[in-house]
Amino acid sequence: MRIKIKILLSILISFLFCGGLLNAQDVASRNELESVLRLFKNYRFGYISVWELNSVNEIQRVVRISDATGTVKTDDACVKKTDPSIVAIIQDGVRAGDEIESVQQTIMQQMGTTIDPKDMECIFDYFKNQLAGETTRLEKAFVITNRVTKGTLPDTIIALIVSYDTKDMDLVLRSVSPTYIYTYDELKATKLDTGFSANNFYDLVMNSFMQANVINKTLEAQGLGTNMKFAPKAFGLSKSIVMNENDASTSDIQQFMRISDVQPANYGLNQHEVILSPDLISWRKYEPPGYWEYDTYMIDSLGNSNANLPTLGLELKYGIEEVNFPSFWSERMSISAIWQSVKLGVILPTDGWASMTKDVFSQTRTLTHGGAGVTGAFDFPFKVVPQSGIFHFNFGYVFGDAAQATYKGRKISAQKYTYEDNNLYNDYLIRGNGSFHYTFGVKVDEDYWFRFGIGASMYTAEKWFNVLDSGAISKMVFKKMGDETVMGISGRIEFMATNAITPFGGGVQYFDEALYGNIWLQVPVIGNSLALRLDTKAFFPAFRKTARAWEVESMFIPMARIIVSF
Repeated sequence: MRIKIKILLSILISFLFCGGLLNAQDVASRNELESVLRLFKNYRFGYISVWELNSVNEIQRVVRISDATGTVKTDDACVKKTDPSIVAIIQDGVRAGDEIESVQQTIMQQMGTTIDPKDMECIFDYFKNQLAGETTRLEKAFVITNRVTKGTLPDTIIALIVSYDTKDMDLVLRSVSPTYIYTYDELKATKLDTGFSANNFYDLVMNSFMQANVINKTLEAQGLGTNMKFAPKAFGLSKSIVMNENDASTSDIQQFMRISDVQPANYGLNQHEVILSPDLISWRKYEPPGYWEYDTYMIDSLGNSNANLPTLGLELKYGIEEVNFPSFWSERMSISAIWQSVKLGVILPTDGWASMTKDVFSQTRTLTHGGAGVTGAFDFPFKVVPQSGIFHFNFGYVFGDAAQATYKGRKISAQKYTYEDNNLYNDYLIRGNGSFHYTFGVKVDEDYWFRFGIGASMYTAEKWFNVLDSGAISKMVFKKMGDETVMGISGRIEFMATNAITPFGGGVQYFDEALYGNIWLQVPVIGNSLALRLDTKAFFPAFRKTARAWEVESMFIPMARIIVSF
């Protein structure tokens, strides 16, 4: 008999979902639909599609307003008339995240009795609603629509199901409180003001489909509650980092920059990041995670501050990595202010503690520094071009004369007043540099982030030399003897693994027939508040027979960095 009832129910749901009769729901049919949607096994094989929303921020705002003005679907009458011992078991089960069937079994085992199924549902929903009131952040939202084919949008949204916890779809849909179900009529009837991107709740949800802000979960969902796997977990699935390819947001830009800046950890409510290392000292400030409800900024206690661009920052660093001169080897120290995706600063007229190149890392020094200069970097979308990705522009320019390097130990001939073996003492200054890359990013299985860049780079290297002063034969002068501009196509690949006990990553860059690369491993010490990052930067003129006069055959600089967030 039960099998026949289930078959009839499945047929009824199939006709209901296929026939488009939802537009004429009355209260009775809406309640009936909610009772069907309450248990996913009732409609698992219906002619439907199941979707999960990627972003629920606007949905949460609507649900907050709706909850504040709507009606309460459960009261405490069923709680008051039931044995307090049974009520306590149900409450404990709800708080533990157990399903209603599991709680019923616990009651039978501990009390040796059962209660009326309607009372059971009423009490279960009562405590679920109470728990949702304590946990006000919406975590997941699933949409039930008519069955669609690949590449098409649904014709009808049958219902929206929301959840206030981070459980998998299996646990969210298997047993749902009617309070968390918004049917077609309810979605249409919920009008929205101008603060939203749609006129009503239904259109707001439909916008998620138009913006590709959904994941099709139909095949995966059909195996819920059974041992059948209609869609085994697939690996190697990739998607763009940009949520809406036609309109990259500031949070999209931040995902790109997190790869380049090596920021694998989510900082939660921590608003400050400090990095301490010999060749990089930086501070960034982020706004607390949240969203605007009219004129009030609501803090999202489960969000991440570094999901968005920093509002302010300061950075002291060595290196011109964009043109293959990493860390201390570049002899360039700069200090920059950071504002969102922009860095602007000055190049300092000193080499600081660049002597660590030789003294600590046993690498050959070949360059020198000059006077003060300017430097900057920008990451921005070019919205005139649809699906344009993010562009990265970097530049630097040094003013004034080059400084004679003090580390070369020059020896002057007493007879000729010239430097012995003078060719060893040529000094080279990187006067100016620039690079412009078009970049695009993908996530593979959500946890592996890639940023690819292609474009052009250039720099000018000046040769400075000691010569006899024509006016005084015994006097040496340090002057520029020539320069060379190097420019050409450049490309870069960066990688970051985020969801790992010890996040790791690296990158490789091609420019001027040479390779620059880096690899890193980040070890969490105290949650997301303290970490140690170990990295190594390297350079090889891999595709040239000889290195340029100011280069070396190979360069390796390992580094340890302390990352603090608070």
